[in-house]
Order: sequence, then C-alpha cells, then structure tokens
Amino acid sequence: MGDLDGARASLESSRVLCAERELPEVMVRVHQERAELYAARGDFAAAFAEHKVSFAARESLHLKERQSQAQTQTRQVMFETAEARQEAERFREQARHDPLTGLPNRRYVDEELPGLIATDPDLAVGIADVDHFKRINDTLSHDVGDQVLTQIAGLLATGLAAFAPDGFVARLGGEEFLLVLPTTRLSTAIEGLDRIRRAVSEHDWQDITADLPVTVSIGVAGVNEAAPRSQSAALSTADRNLYAAKRAGRNRVVSGTPRERRPRAYRDRGAA
Repeated sequence: MGDLDGARASLESSRVLCAERELPEVMVRVHQERAELYAARGDFAAAFAEHKVSFAARESLHLKERQSQAQTQTRQVMFETAEARQEAERFREQARHDPLTGLPNRRYVDEELPGLIATDPDLAVGIADVDHFKRINDTLSHDVGDQVLTQIAGLLATGLAAFAPDGFVARLGGEEFLLVLPTTRLSTAIEGLDRIRRAVSEHDWQDITADLPVTVSIGVAGVNEAAPRSQSAALSTADRNLYAAKRAGRNRVVSGTPRERRPRAYRDRGAA
C-alpha cells in the first residue's frame, strides 16, 4: 500500500509484543518483514543486516526445537527403559511365585535358600505335606483341593510369621510346602511348627471339605544336622523326618530320625 512509515510502526509494535510474550516463531517473521521494509525504502545495508538477524533467529529457533525433541526422545527412552525394567521385575516375581497360592515357588527357594544356609548356622527348615490329599481330590474335586491348598498356604504363612517373622513359606509342588526359619533353634522350630500343625487340624474346614478332615505332617531339620551344609542335605533330612511322620500315623511333627543305611535322595519316596 506504500505506507512505509505505518509498516515500520506496526512491525516495531509487533517486535515489542513478541519480546514481551516470548513468541520466537512470530519474531522470525517480524525480522523478515523488517528486512523487506528496509529494501523497499532502498536501505539495502539495513535490509541485509536485518536479514542476518532473521536468519540467526530462525536457526536459534530450529536449534531449540531440535534440543526439545532430543530431550523428549531422551525422556521417552528413559521412561521406556524404566518401564521395561519394571516389567522384567514383574515377570521375574511372577516366575518366582506360585500362581495358585501366591507363595514363593521352588525357583525362589533355589535362588534364596543356599545363601541363607551358607550364612545362618541356626537355620531350620520344615517340609509340610497335606495328609491324604489325593482322597480330597478324588472324593470332592480338584477345585476343592485347590481351595484346601490356598487355605493351608495362608495358615502356614500366618503361623510362621508369629514366631519366625524373617522366614518364608514356599510351595514346593503339589501338596508339599517348605517352611524356612532363620536363626531358629531346632527345639523352637519344632514347637512353632507343631502350633501350625494344630492350627491346620483345628481349622473349620466344614465349608470346604464337609466331613473330610484336613491335616498336615511336618518333617523338621536344622541345617547343621548334615555336613557339609547344603540345600540338598537340609531338604533330604527334613524329607526323611516327614516320611517318618507319615509312617507314624500322620498329623504330627517329626525331627531327629536316624539316617538310613542307604540315604534316600530328596523326594525319593512314594506319595503319602
């Protein structure tokens, strides 16, 4: 429209507003328009200088955009990495726990127990087995059997926490559970595990098994009963005592069974 003075005043107002309101994208356009204004007035030196300012502002803007994108990508990578670690940890914990009872499983035992045995000479272990569990499954149903296992898992965990809060209960498989008691003398372990045994037998099972009783037999062992100390030796000793509890009539806690002439490996026995 040929109103160069009006254009100059308008662009100056725009420049001030862009500076006040931090509008870098619009500021680049203001510099471009000012360069064209100077050129229209014949002031090519000023137009070239303004063009350089416009170019520098545009490059600075692009640099900030690239930096912002890089920071966003970095945060995204960090988030995805943290999320992947959390997901991996969730999968690891799922792999270390029994899906039915929520207790630690045999993998957890194999990872944790050797270290405890190596560092704790007063460690005691107990293997608990549900008596006549096959009869429960066959007479009632496998669903009822699962309910029994879940309830027993809770009773074992609650009972153990009462006198060995640093210990844990794990499901070894089927109807067999492992109770790990750190810094617990064998006599104390026997007394505590017998209270757990009674809690199971005295529990009200009527709503689950009707007239079928539910009891457990428990074999107990101190890790120092076998040399050298090892997970295999401790479990074998507890298993031998469990087998003795089964032969003696079930629903009891047994320890100190003499070693057999031909030692049986852990689990080298029929289901009881």
